[in-house]
Amino acid sequence: MSYSLIRFTLLFFICAYGVAAELPDGIEHVRTLDDIEEYKLSSNGLRVLLLENKGLPVATVMVTYQVGSRNETTGTTGATHILEHMMFKGTERFNPSNENDYSSQMERIGARSNATTWFDRTNYYATLPSQHVLTAIELEADRMRNLRILEEDLKSEMTVVRNEYDRGENSPVRTLLKELFATAFFAHPYGDPTIGWESDIENVSVEKLQKFYDTYYWPENTVVTIIGGFDRKETLAGIVEHYGEIPNSPRAIPVVDTVEPEQIGPRRITIERNGQVGVVMIGFRVPRGVHEDWPALRLIDQILGADKTGRLYRALEDKGKASGTFTFGPQLRDPGLFLFGAYLTEEATHEEAETIIHKEIQSLIKGGVNEDELARAKSVIWAQTVYGRDGSYSIADEINECIAMGDWTQFVNLPKAVQEVTATDVQRVATKYFQERRSTTGWFVPTKGEAAVSVASNAFSPNYYKEPETRAAETTTGLPMDAVVDFSSKMQRKTVAGIEVIAIEMPVKDMVSFKGGFAAGDSLSPADQPSLASLTASMLDKGTTTKDRFQIAEQLDTLGGASISFDATKHAVTFGGRFLRTDAGPVISLLAEQLRSPAFKPEVFETLKSRQNAALLQSVDDPGYRAESSVMRLLYPEGHPNHATPIESLQADLEAITIDDLRNFHAEHYGPKSMTLVFAG
Repeated sequence: MSYSLIRFTLLFFICAYGVAAELPDGIEHVRTLDDIEEYKLSSNGLRVLLLENKGLPVATVMVTYQVGSRNETTGTTGATHILEHMMFKGTERFNPSNENDYSSQMERIGARSNATTWFDRTNYYATLPSQHVLTAIELEADRMRNLRILEEDLKSEMTVVRNEYDRGENSPVRTLLKELFATAFFAHPYGDPTIGWESDIENVSVEKLQKFYDTYYWPENTVVTIIGGFDRKETLAGIVEHYGEIPNSPRAIPVVDTVEPEQIGPRRITIERNGQVGVVMIGFRVPRGVHEDWPALRLIDQILGADKTGRLYRALEDKGKASGTFTFGPQLRDPGLFLFGAYLTEEATHEEAETIIHKEIQSLIKGGVNEDELARAKSVIWAQTVYGRDGSYSIADEINECIAMGDWTQFVNLPKAVQEVTATDVQRVATKYFQERRSTTGWFVPTKGEAAVSVASNAFSPNYYKEPETRAAETTTGLPMDAVVDFSSKMQRKTVAGIEVIAIEMPVKDMVSFKGGFAAGDSLSPADQPSLASLTASMLDKGTTTKDRFQIAEQLDTLGGASISFDATKHAVTFGGRFLRTDAGPVISLLAEQLRSPAFKPEVFETLKSRQNAALLQSVDDPGYRAESSVMRLLYPEGHPNHATPIESLQADLEAITIDDLRNFHAEHYGPKSMTLVFAG
C-alpha cells in the first residue's frame, strides 16, 4: 500500500470518527457530499440532511414526505393535497384553541412558512431566525403522528380547496396541462391532477384522510432538511429528542409499481373555451428523473427554451407569432413528460405554431448543436445553479425536488454531469425521446366571448397550502421580508457620475445582485399615450446601437448566465439582475450601453407591439387583473397616476405610438439624474 493511500485512509477514518464522536446517541452519520451531511435515526430510519452556514442569521427547516398524487388511487385523488391543508389545523398539544398551533407560532417568530404538494412528494417548510430551529423541529415532529383530522376543520378548509380548484380550471394552461397528462398517461397515476378530480374532492371524508395519513406519514418515509445558520450539535440532539420516539409504520409503506405501457402512436387533445389567447403544448415521454440522459435533457431545455437565445424564442416570439414560449421538463420519480409550448399572437395559427415547434425539434435531431451554443448553454446552467442557491430556502427547495425524484445527491451531481455532456449526447438524446409516436399534443382554442379564463403564471407549479410568495420576497440571505436587519455596518455609499451607488456586503458566495431605478415611469407618459414609458423600457433589451438583441443575450449567457431586465412602474424605470462577481465590469458596461444607447429599430418595435397586444388579450382573460383595474378606476380619477387605463385604450395607444415617440421620450427622461444603483453580494 502506497504512503499516499495510507495517508488518505487514515484521514478518512479520523474525519469519520470526528463526526461520530460528536453525535448524540440514536443517530448515525451516513455520508457527507459537498458539505451536505446525511444522517439517519437508528430507531426509525428518519433521514436528515444538514448544510450549515454560520454566516446566516436564519435557517430553513423543510420536511419532505415521499408521498404525492402519484400515490393516490381511484376515488382518493386530491387526498394528498387536502391532507397538506389539514396538517395546519393542529394536534392535541398544539392547536388553535390555545393559540399555540404551528401557524400561530410561526407568525410570532417572524417565520415564512408554507407547504406544497406535487406528483411525488409533499413538503412543509419554514424559513426562520436561527434561534427558533428547535421550535420548528418540535412542531413538525408532533404533527407527523398526532394530527387531529376533525369534521369541522375539513368542512371549513374545503372552501379554500374548492377555490384553488376553480382557479386552476379558470386557467387555460393549467387546464390544458391537466388534460395533456390525462391523455398521455392511461395507467400510471401521473395522469391524475395533483389537486384531484372534482368528484373525488367533493367526496373526500375524514375517514379517507385519516387512512391516507396513517399510511404515509411515518419517519421511514420522511427526510428532514435543515439549511443555513444553526447549531449542528444542538439541532441533531433536538431531532433525536423529538423524532426518536416515533415508531415505524406497523405496515410496509405501499409501493407504486404501475408502469405506463409503451406509447405506440401520437395522441391529441383540443380544448375549446371562452378566451382570447390560443396555446399549443407538445409533450414527449421521457425517463425517470435519475436517468443518465437527464443532463442532456437539461441542456436541451436551455437550448430550445431559453428566453432571448432559445431556438423557440427566435422562431416564434421574435417573429411576432407568440407572446411567450416555454419548455417544461420536470424530473419525476417515474417516467414523465417533457413539454414544449407557445402562447399565440393573432398573427399565428395553432397549426403554424405546432409546425414550427416540431421543425425546431427536428432541426436539433438532424443538425445537432454547435460547440459555441453548447458551451453557452452549459455556462447558463452552471450560473443558474449558483444563482438558485443564494438562500437557505432555495437550497432546501432544490434538495426537496431531488429527494422526490429518488436521490438527493442529484443536487450535487446533476450540475456537474451537465458540464460533461457532448454535442453528440444532445443529438442522441433528442433523437431517442422526441419521436412523434411518443408525443401528446394539446391545443387551447379560445372562443371569443365573455372572458372566463386566465393565464396563470404559476401554471406549472405544485399546489400550495396558501398563496406562494414570490422568490423576490426572500433576500439573498434567505431572510423573511419583514425581518428587521441592520445592514448599516456592511453598507458603502458613493456618488459616481451623478448616480447614487450603494454596495451591501452579503454572505453569498460568488454572486452579486443589483437593483436600480430613476424617474421615467408611466406617470410621465403623456395623457394621450399612457403606454409610452412602458414601451420605451421594453425596448431597452432589444438591442443597442452596437449590438443587436441576440448579441446582447449571447453575451449575457457567455458572462456566466448573467441577467439584466427592465420595467416601468408608475413612477420609475427599474432595472435589475445578477452576475458572477468576476463578471462585474462587462455586465455593468453592458447595462450602461442599454440605458444610454438603445437601438429602437422599427421592425423590432412592430414585433414587440404584436406580443404586447397578445399580453393585453391575456389580461382580458385574467379575472384578477380585471377586478384590480376596476377598483383602481373607481378609487382614482382620470389623470391620477394610479388610475387604470382601460385595455381598449391601451390597445389603441399601442397601435398609435411610433418609434420616434420612443426616441423622444428616451432623450427627455433617461439619464443619471435621480438614478440609484444598489449592489448586494
